[in-house]
Amino acid sequence: MYSADDNHLAVHLFVQGSANLCVAGQRVQVRQQSDYPWAGSVRINLEVERPTAFSLWVRVPGWSRRARLRVNGQPVDRRGALRKGYLRVERTWRSGDCLELDLPMPVERIYANLAVAEDAGCVALQRGPIVYCFEQADNPPPLHNLLLSPTSRVRPVAADGAVTLRAAAAAIDTHGWKGQLYRASQPPTVREAPLVAVPYATWDNRSPGEMRVWMREAAWPAAG
Repeated sequence: MYSADDNHLAVHLFVQGSANLCVAGQRVQVRQQSDYPWAGSVRINLEVERPTAFSLWVRVPGWSRRARLRVNGQPVDRRGALRKGYLRVERTWRSGDCLELDLPMPVERIYANLAVAEDAGCVALQRGPIVYCFEQADNPPPLHNLLLSPTSRVRPVAADGAVTLRAAAAAIDTHGWKGQLYRASQPPTVREAPLVAVPYATWDNRSPGEMRVWMREAAWPAAG
């Protein structure tokens, strides 16, 4: 979570709790308050034996492109402070100093390299560091018949201590085929269907069924 030497203190991971470290020959207590990875607010409080000068490095995750850091309420200039994936603040630290890291977590659509044939025309969903998947426990099978419109809004919803994603989608109607392998001049119809995505790390904890990470992305006549 942390590393320290005579001149530096680095915060590598965001986990609520406290740690006692030695920096510049002084004991430094670091306390974190955070609900990461479900929320992007991280509060870091410092307690030092006496005012001590050192540089403090706070990691910016690779997925975050709009991280903001404040020290005692004052914003840190990201352009001048970002070094090797960390926001660097050098000053004389005193007990009670507080850093507030804000990592915005919009839902993002992830697209695979075009050379990956299996993922052509598909999209994956990510929010912060969490990649999501679609399970049959939440969505009507077969999952390859579900379509997520490029214009559908995907919204995060807190559920059971985690965050799920919800969106308006469509399901291709499989009725009326009567065992036919092909059907001419009569394209399949679609119906609206809600789509639910859960964190990939939590899948297969309920009933057996299909799972997909890459969902087909396509518009349909009644796009939500």
